[in-house]
Amino acid sequence: MGLFARTKSFFNKKRTFTPDEFIFKFLRNGSSAEMNINGSTVPQVFEYVIPAGKFAWLQRINISGHNEAITPELFIGLSALGVGLKFEALDELDNVLIEFTDGLNIKKNVDFNSLAGVDSTIDVNGAGQQDGFSVRWTMAKAGEALFMRAGYKLRVTIADDLRSINQLRMMVQGVFINEAVKSRS
Repeated sequence: MGLFARTKSFFNKKRTFTPDEFIFKFLRNGSSAEMNINGSTVPQVFEYVIPAGKFAWLQRINISGHNEAITPELFIGLSALGVGLKFEALDELDNVLIEFTDGLNIKKNVDFNSLAGVDSTIDVNGAGQQDGFSVRWTMAKAGEALFMRAGYKLRVTIADDLRSINQLRMMVQGVFINEAVKSRS
């Protein structure tokens, strides 16, 4: 079973999804979705794992950060990161299926543009106020949505100290499907 599969025949069909078929989940380290942590000594892993018995089409990851003095050349108000964020998809045995940035980790805000289907904004609010940084990474704009089965995971590894960022979170969005629907494509 491949990681990617055709989606056009599936998503161009008129279909109503029930609320329990939608995926709106934060990547988490244990129970925490707060990514403004110290990963410089021990890298910290944030994941979303496809639940047992499920298949999913993952459409996008929304990334949201808040800090002061955000610019494209910084990382959400910090200097460019030393190691950077690593984005991967893994199978149920933790084998890397795809490393989304081809070994060049995200070290600055502008680096998010290397991911296909990225829309990003920086909202500057003035001295002493929080600036906002938002990235909408639509994986389907790379040509296809990301098909994943039970036990597969999206992983972000943080190996820098991000404690000076006021807030950083990432949410995956998509839909659960059944295997019969995936194989129609």
